[in-house]
Amino acid sequence: MEKRFLLAGFIFSVLLQLSGAQTPTASAVPAPAPAVSVPADLLDDKHRLQVGEQVLFRVVEDRDPSVSLQVMDSGEILFPYIGRVKASGKTSRELAGELKTLFEKDFYYQATVILSLNDAATGSRGTVFVSGEVSRPGTVQIPKDRRLLASEAIIAAGGFQQFADQRKVRIIRKKPGSADGKATEELIVDVKAVLDEGVVSKDMELQPEDRVVVRAKLVNF
Repeated sequence: MEKRFLLAGFIFSVLLQLSGAQTPTASAVPAPAPAVSVPADLLDDKHRLQVGEQVLFRVVEDRDPSVSLQVMDSGEILFPYIGRVKASGKTSRELAGELKTLFEKDFYYQATVILSLNDAATGSRGTVFVSGEVSRPGTVQIPKDRRLLASEAIIAAGGFQQFADQRKVRIIRKKPGSADGKATEELIVDVKAVLDEGVVSKDMELQPEDRVVVRAKLVNF
């Protein structure tokens, strides 16, 4: 009986060799799946996430649809597997880079993280971009159900820096009726009068794609 089993095993081994198949071994390790290439510049690097906003998140290698996650009052987002990660004040690109490192440390051989603001959930009518002498330059969302004023955009961007020219905040806006859509006009807002002196009539309602530019004031020595 024992010789019969040995003979059958020998014949099976010969057949495998003739067919070109490889005999599996205990040390064989499956090759990792090919990396999925998603350019980093597809992720937003302007808007900094804020408490209450929602983001769409997925790991491409999972082949699962995106899930919507919210920035909690603590400024954190609760992600699958890794738990709470600080999100407020970071751009989608910055946060995705951190998540990639965390996921690949313990859970994935390759993790391509896709992260974007869930505009449908936040109810945004668009964005404005604040730059210059403010604490947190970047994009600010225009709420769907109310207007956004220049002073509010400055506050959302962390307020003025020490040497900001608060009386001459520039609003650069696309000029209505421009043939090519590239012509702009420049408006000046005295935000100091609004915030410090209570002259609300000097404030200005912002429109989608407005650029709010805060320059440093000239100092005479």
